[in-house]
Amino acid sequence: MRIDRRLSLGGLLIAAQVLAIQGAIAATPPPPRAPAPAPLPAPLPVLIPASVTVGLLSSPIASDGTTAVITTLKNADGSLFTGAATVQLSSPCAASGTALLEAQVSARDGIAAASYIATGCSGSDAVTAKVTIGGRTVSGVVNLLINATSSLSAKAALGRTMFFDRGLSAGGNVACASCHSPAGNWAPVDDRGLPVGGVSGAVAGFRTAPTAAYAAVTPAFSFLTATNRAGTVNNGATGKLGTPRRGLMWDGRASTVFDQAKGPFVSSHEMANANSAVVLSKLLTRPYLAAFRAAYGPVTSQSNPDTVLTLLADALARFESEEKSFVLFNSKFDAVSKNLASFTPQEARGQQWFNDANKGACSGCHNSNGAAQATPGPQMFTDLSYRALAVPRNWKIPYNVDATAPTALAAIGQTGLLNGAALGAPGHRYYDLGFCGPFRTDSLGDAALCGAFRVPGLRNVALKSSYEHNGVFSSLAQVIDFYVNRDITPQKFYLKADGTPDIAYNDLPVIYQGNREIRPPFTQPRAGVRLNAADVQDLIAFMCTLTDGFDPQQPQAYRLPQQCRQAIRP
Repeated sequence: MRIDRRLSLGGLLIAAQVLAIQGAIAATPPPPRAPAPAPLPAPLPVLIPASVTVGLLSSPIASDGTTAVITTLKNADGSLFTGAATVQLSSPCAASGTALLEAQVSARDGIAAASYIATGCSGSDAVTAKVTIGGRTVSGVVNLLINATSSLSAKAALGRTMFFDRGLSAGGNVACASCHSPAGNWAPVDDRGLPVGGVSGAVAGFRTAPTAAYAAVTPAFSFLTATNRAGTVNNGATGKLGTPRRGLMWDGRASTVFDQAKGPFVSSHEMANANSAVVLSKLLTRPYLAAFRAAYGPVTSQSNPDTVLTLLADALARFESEEKSFVLFNSKFDAVSKNLASFTPQEARGQQWFNDANKGACSGCHNSNGAAQATPGPQMFTDLSYRALAVPRNWKIPYNVDATAPTALAAIGQTGLLNGAALGAPGHRYYDLGFCGPFRTDSLGDAALCGAFRVPGLRNVALKSSYEHNGVFSSLAQVIDFYVNRDITPQKFYLKADGTPDIAYNDLPVIYQGNREIRPPFTQPRAGVRLNAADVQDLIAFMCTLTDGFDPQQPQAYRLPQQCRQAIRP
């Protein structure tokens, strides 16, 4: 060690101590060397669709028309790409401001649907759909033909603007299109099951939202005879009751679209305006007020609010009546009916089971041959009747849970709907009895109609994420299973909120359970097994042909959601 002479004695002592420590350290054997870290695993390959196919709900459209762009993402083997993906959409007309196109939509189970509204574009427009994941991009394009002429009257064009306007709701967050999107063939596009609304935009609905497609061509509500289907005497207090047919909404309380369009404005769980006067005050702030006055005359704060609400509904109903994409009749079923396409063997078998009373027995209520259709023309797949199916109680609806029903109803000012006390077993606080209340109030005296709900048409039925009036089922397979086995294995369907067995028909008071349908398919089959697993797949495959948007020239772009693809077999 070389000592620095500039160090003092004390410094030397310290230096000596350092040397001793260093020597001791040097004499200590080194610790064993830690093993080398294991090599990192190779990064997983980035999953991206192998192909992007783009189709249209309808084409051509008018220069003020509406359609939907359907993008299907597929793997190399042809199956749907089910990974997370956002589809970016663009077109020349959207870029120039002559069309409104959703710029990006999330794919669900390999399918993404976006709304397209022409606002002056004509000729053609090329819509590009692009998916980029991990720096890799796949894309597809579809050409949309657009006529130079418009198809909407001034009032209908005004109705289109209002249909998409959230500003007419109490909280500024709900529009007609919130539950009736062109991207969903005028039905919900989300998979929540039940709609949400109210002032907050998060209030749970009571029932599933029926599609607005084909509503404008549904005949007006009426009673067929002076007595109802059970033969009871007509309620002399109103003189209205009989066998109900036609009309709109689950309980038929809206006769036509002109009646139906008024309701959501002042419904506490939908657009949630307190009354028609509040709706009028909102209309006076909207940017299309001048167009409204030009179409319907002077409107001021002194106008009769109920009259103004009727005019708003008139504009909306005219839009639904004049916009062609509400009534397309362009499914694969329609193409087959016109000899423009052919069913697969499986789809043909499914149609056979659909009509066979010993198999699916679906046509008893969902006419497929026009024999009992109220109006001539393509099939609507409904006899427009009201029937009590006694579907299970849906415990996801807060009003159905006895512990939360009073609070949930009080929050939207609807404690008057707590109707259970007078209905007896099974003793719930609230019941949705369909035709005899609580929302329809002109038929409370006809007990034979309690629990009856409107038989919906089946067009676009495969696109739904929830089924029946309360959304208790989430797939067609579940619905068919219930129809065939309701009375055979009731313990499978009727459960309490905690999942334990409940009494049969648990969403229908015992005093009304005799109203439930007991004809096929709810009865035991007369010969053999009603439906086996393969038959159910066939039946689903047929119902998937009822989806609008089939192009015989581009069948690969047809919208087939996951439940349709899962049902495919030879």
